Amino acid sequence: AVRVADDCPVDLVTGAPRPARLRHALVLARGRGGFNAATVVRAAL
Repeated sequence: AVRVADDCPVDLVTGAPRPARLRHALVLARGRGGFNAATVVRAAL
């Protein structure tokens, strides 16, 4: 469970996906040994 202070302006999506029409998404991945990756993907036109 994630707990955020009431005065913190973070908009977390928890429990279920939030419906949205997205064109771009940021994908973050963490691996073993300190390997990390980030990529931005976009919808095909």
